[in-house]
Parts: sequence; C-alpha cells; structure tokens
Amino acid sequence: MSLSYVTVDVFTTTKFAGNPLAIIHLPPAVTLTQAQKQQIAKEFNYAETVFVYPPDPDSSNHPTWLVNIFTTTAELPFAGHPVIGTACTLLSSKALTQGTLLTKAGPISLTYNAQTRRAQASIPHDIHIHAASLSDRALATLQPTLSRYPQTSPLVSIVRGMTFVLVGLDSESELARVHTTGSDAAVARDEGWDEGFVGMYFYVCLPVAAAGDGDGGGVRRIRTRMIQSDVGECPATGSAACALAAYLAMREPGGVVEFDIVQGVEMGRRSDISVQVRLGPVLGQMEKRKVEEIRLGGSSVQVMEGSLRL
Repeated sequence: MSLSYVTVDVFTTTKFAGNPLAIIHLPPAVTLTQAQKQQIAKEFNYAETVFVYPPDPDSSNHPTWLVNIFTTTAELPFAGHPVIGTACTLLSSKALTQGTLLTKAGPISLTYNAQTRRAQASIPHDIHIHAASLSDRALATLQPTLSRYPQTSPLVSIVRGMTFVLVGLDSESELARVHTTGSDAAVARDEGWDEGFVGMYFYVCLPVAAAGDGDGGGVRRIRTRMIQSDVGECPATGSAACALAAYLAMREPGGVVEFDIVQGVEMGRRSDISVQVRLGPVLGQMEKRKVEEIRLGGSSVQVMEGSLRL
C-alpha cells in the first residue's frame, strides 16, 4: 500500500519556520486501523499528523473532509495548527475559498484567501475555567529560573481533553527565562474535565496595536511559549492560543476582540497566529461574557511531498 503525503510549516510563509505538520491523504478504498495511524504519526515524529479522508463527492463547491489528528502518542479531538495547515493545503490545491473539516470535536468551517494565502477556521469550543489554579509556589518549583511568579495561574480548557495553565509574565525578557524541561503542572481539574493533556502556556501582553476590523478597540499583541513535558517546547499551538484569547476576551466590554500572537521565537521557528473572539452576553453573576465564536487564522507553506509505503 502506498499513501501520498505532504509536510507543511504552519503559521508562517517561510519554510523551516512555524510548526511542522504531516498530512496523509487516504484513498477511497483504504482503511487504516488506529494502531496503524499511531505508528505513522510516530514515524513522522511531528507534534501532530493529520489523516485526510476523501471529500463528500456531492460537495464540490464546499467540500467536507473527515480528518483524524494524531500526536506521537494519542489521537486529539482537534488541534489548531493541523486545522490551519490542512485548510491551506486542501483549499489552495483545489482553488476553493470554503470548506469544512469534520473532527472528533465537531465540524470546523474554513475560509481561504488565495491572495494572502491565509486560512481561517471557526474553532470548536466549550470554554471551561477550572476551580483550581496553579499557585506561585507550585510554579516556582516547575520554573525556578523565573524572577517573579503570578500569585495564581488559571487552568482553562477550550474543549474537554485540551487544557492549559495560562501563566502571565511581565516582559519578553522574563519569557526568555522559561525552561523547556521538567514535570507537567499537577493541578486538579474539575470533575468530568480530567481527561487529555495539560500544557503550560506562558504569555506576555504587549501594547495594543492600532484598531482592527473588530469592535475590540485594537489588536491585542501577545508573545507566548508553550511547554509540555513529554514533547518539550512547541513552536505554535493554535488550541492554546484560542484558549488564552477566549479567557482574556471574556473580560472585555463586548464585540469582536482580535489577537496577534507570536510564538516559537526562542526556538528559531517564529509563528504568527491570529485569533478573533466574538463575545455574547454576560454570563450571570460571573461578570464574564459568553464566547460566541473563535476564529483562528494563519498561513502555511509546503516543504516536502512523497509516498508512504506500508
């Protein structure tokens, strides 16, 4: 059996920057087992590998593709950089502007601009802020090189199984102090939300840029680093970027809040991630607004193509 594949670098237009992704195209008559998909993902050894099934033949103008997303150890309900990389690859190859990916987390509507070579995806979300948070003492144990520790760092899930400790730091120089080894944060997740992984997402809020197209009064600029003990540092994490943007936007007055997030600088793989959060009404006594929609945006560039022989 021979399967065609491409690799792309995501959240960049420059080869060998951004976050690498492998995309495996499955012919109509081919069925792979979970074990086979996991083996292939391990072989590529990227943060994620995507398996794309043939589109619905009755949806040529707005095709729908079923996709499976695997890390080297498990399948994910969805992930940001695989969605953007796959969207750019599939839609640009067919000169299309719209499509849909069917993920385990639900359908993801896509748009693609051929002139800017950027895709946008309406990201599945069920924002949950956990009761527990990471204390400054616990963070000091995990990151002893930092010079200052926030008193608490919230634990936020964008969907079940994808949870992040959001650690706000004071400056980019402080962000550079973050080290990439050590244990994951041992924080108790709420009942029913204690599945999947927990990543450490460090961020620094920069001065707000000029007003954008949304209603949020200008683009929020953020520098980030994502650390997970079993994989080390990740150059671009779309799901974490969406979780952070949603968490910060929920305290805004309303409308659409835009974020430009730069990640991967310390790795030499700069990634440029855009997130738009559309807000709804205030949630009861929480003094936070409901997140109506999250749109993740970015580019990708193809690096390799070939055949995978099984």
